[in-house]
Amino acid sequence: MSYKLLAKLVKVEIQSILDGKEQEFSYLVEGPHGIGKSAFWKEVCIDYNGYFVDLRLGQRDLGDIIGLPTIVIDSDGTKHMVHIKPELVRKMFVRSLDELGLMGDESDRLSKLRSPEKIGLKYDFILGFLDEYNRGTKDVQQAVFELVYDRTMNGDRIHPKCLLAAACNDNLEIYTITEGDPAFRSRFKTVKFVPTVEEWLSWGKRTGQLCEELIFVIEGKKDLADPPKLKEGGGEALEYLNQPHPNRRSWHEFSKFYVAFRDQFTEIEMRDICTTFVGHQSAEIFRLVSSQMVQKKKSASTAQTAEMEKIDQLFDMYIRVHRMSDEQAVKILDTFTPSDMQAFTDHCIKHLSKYQYITAVTKNRVESLAKILPEEIFARIWREVDNKYKLKDKMIEHVTAKNIPDFFDKFDSGAST
Repeated sequence: MSYKLLAKLVKVEIQSILDGKEQEFSYLVEGPHGIGKSAFWKEVCIDYNGYFVDLRLGQRDLGDIIGLPTIVIDSDGTKHMVHIKPELVRKMFVRSLDELGLMGDESDRLSKLRSPEKIGLKYDFILGFLDEYNRGTKDVQQAVFELVYDRTMNGDRIHPKCLLAAACNDNLEIYTITEGDPAFRSRFKTVKFVPTVEEWLSWGKRTGQLCEELIFVIEGKKDLADPPKLKEGGGEALEYLNQPHPNRRSWHEFSKFYVAFRDQFTEIEMRDICTTFVGHQSAEIFRLVSSQMVQKKKSASTAQTAEMEKIDQLFDMYIRVHRMSDEQAVKILDTFTPSDMQAFTDHCIKHLSKYQYITAVTKNRVESLAKILPEEIFARIWREVDNKYKLKDKMIEHVTAKNIPDFFDKFDSGAST
């Protein structure tokens, strides 16, 4: 299932939960490492104001889930045993969402990822995330079976606005995982999570989590985002995957390092550091392609600078210091591309709007500019120039004195079309 479809499905279910309908079937998202399973559910909590409970089952023992037994004595002296819920799990069993605190406080695991306008707001739901579910021991898996099956644990029911989701790796030959129980799996909507490279890059652009150099490299060589497809069995795939290799998680982590420290290392040093994330071959490709991108940007910047110098020179020499004839100005204008002309138009609007004092010679030059520029170009300048310092009034007085009072009328009429 694509990222787009899963996001749409979860959005519908969250709305149903917020409307008062309790979740019936939990989610089980399967996929290879680094594909974005955990990141997806964190983003769900960020987008819809969820409290994130991370039960990483591969790192838990039975006591972490059901708690430790203790003896409780009732008022009549009767003794019985209960399990004290660990803080890790307890948040799913709150009676009111107000007990969770506010977004951005010390208990919010996603506080650094939330936008400033959401800090201090209340939570709308809880996400109980059973990560690495098939790395948990059999006892741990059995403990969460009740949670998934009945939405209870030791008889206590989780909050009705708690959404349960699990994630796991999907290949017994490669990963150190335990085979799932069919009865347990029947309680899930099982999703084979396969977000496209385009969806991953779109996420990186939208969130700023992937640097522009990496996006440029992967857009040109999409198969570099993931490990190559290797023949299973015989140990070849396992041997490859146990070394640094390209995958989306590793690229993401390298991107963060690259943005933070790229100015402190040479190109070759950064390549060798990249090798520790994604392997030498992928790192060398990143170095070569990203280097080409940097050079193109430098060339584009140089060309843009030259373009602006040409525009500045025309305006300064023709309008400001009057050292260029009409014929010379026309020759330069004839070399302008559409983008040059757009930039020159913007330049004229910007600088003519600042003229507090205008000489007779400059008035003649503005009049001439109206003659040598295409009519629609000067019409835009005339319409958009700021008349704060009465430039238009002074120009109309100027042409009126020359017995052509209607000279600028056609540019005014262009404003209404």
